[in-house]
Amino acid sequence: APIGNALKVLELDDSDYARRRQLREMMQRQLEHLVRLVDDLLEASRLSQGKIQLERGHHDLRAILRECVEQAQLDEDQRKVRIVARFPDAPLPVHADPVRMGQVFSNLLNNARKYSNGRGVVEVTASAVDGEAFVCFRDDGIGMPRDLVPHVFELFTQGKREEHRLHDGLGIGLALVRGLVEMHGGRVSAHSDGPGAGSEFCVWLPLVEAPALAASRDARSTGGRRLRVLVVDDNVDAAQSLGLLLRAMGHEPVVAHDGASALAQVEGFHPDLALLDIGMPGMDGYELARRLREDAALPGLVIAAVTGWGEAQDRARADAVGFDHMFRKPIGSGDLARVIEGVRAA
Repeated sequence: APIGNALKVLELDDSDYARRRQLREMMQRQLEHLVRLVDDLLEASRLSQGKIQLERGHHDLRAILRECVEQAQLDEDQRKVRIVARFPDAPLPVHADPVRMGQVFSNLLNNARKYSNGRGVVEVTASAVDGEAFVCFRDDGIGMPRDLVPHVFELFTQGKREEHRLHDGLGIGLALVRGLVEMHGGRVSAHSDGPGAGSEFCVWLPLVEAPALAASRDARSTGGRRLRVLVVDDNVDAAQSLGLLLRAMGHEPVVAHDGASALAQVEGFHPDLALLDIGMPGMDGYELARRLREDAALPGLVIAAVTGWGEAQDRARADAVGFDHMFRKPIGSGDLARVIEGVRAA
């Protein structure tokens, strides 16, 4: 409803810059909320069917936590919730899927902020305890009834809905947290002394030997060159908006809406990176990737799928035809930046 109303206002009156900016910000917030709801529903379905595949490597858990905190702090002023993070000086080496653990920590952090009544403090602490990484999220918000605490990680469990609550989800975020943590060999817990007493959510993950951490690749950029990027998607709006985003980031995109036109545009363009939809009519993304891999003029091309497909069989087929990465739509700005920096650093 807010997105529809804002679009109608923009259609009727686009002369007021301040109003347009306010409407854009509102639509962005609502879009992010909608994406989270849909993603949670899809993830809950995949988790219940055992279709989530972890892409694990050796990582410092502190880096994953810091990124989540930094992302949350981008709109900290808006929600007026202060985040206090305390991490140890020594690494917390874990064998984990950084995207999935980022999802776990972001869910817990957003949950703590959401139920802080728009004010107060959220504490994020991490430490090593008896061979495990111990991460805790504490808030001083509305708390939980004690009879709810044992069930809070169950699917579709929610506390009493407050009339002023504007950001309620579907009651599945914490179920996803537990499922993903247990897939990593860890465990979760929740605690609250009751309504008004705040809440505490904690995660335990097994630590690995510290030397293994050195084997993981540093994804940070070592250069800043402008990339040539091929964007292919039969959804015209999705392709063009991604092209505009890449141009705004300082790169040179070429946009195509089917496999044949993409191959035609590649001649003479020689992209550094290709972002391909898979489910296209005619020549799908798998076939397009295979043909790009066979092109002797593109020896260093990095190919990433940006798709609504992502089950285990989809990933296996993508690997077989030569995809380097696979992301679900819509690709997040952080994932896009990491792919770009990886191409730059290669």
